[in-house]
Amino acid sequence: MLPWLSTSHPPNKGAFIFTAGGFLFSWLLYLFRTQFIGFPFHPLGYAMSGHWSMEILWFPFLLAWLARASVLRYGSQRDYHRISQFFFGLLIGDFVSGGLGAYTVCF
Repeated sequence: MLPWLSTSHPPNKGAFIFTAGGFLFSWLLYLFRTQFIGFPFHPLGYAMSGHWSMEILWFPFLLAWLARASVLRYGSQRDYHRISQFFFGLLIGDFVSGGLGAYTVCF
C-alpha cells in the first residue's frame, strides 16, 4: 500500500490561502473587465502567466495582440470580423494538425 494513502497529513494552510488569494484576484480582474470599458488586463492572462508554456507563447501572444490592436485602431468592424475569422481558421487548423499528428503517432 502507498504510504501517502495510509498516513494522514494536516491541511496545507499556506497553499489554501495562496489558492484563495489567486482566485479572488482573478475574480477581481473579471469584475473590473466587465465594469470598466477598456480595462487592459484579462483574468486568463493572469492564469497563464505562471505557466511554463509562457516561455514559448509570449511572442505569438504579442503578435496576436498587435494584429488585433492595429485592426481595431485602423480598420472597421467588418475588417475586424473578417480578420478574426481568418485567425480562428488558423487556430482550428493548428488543433486539427496537432490532433492528426498525435493520432498517427498512436497507430
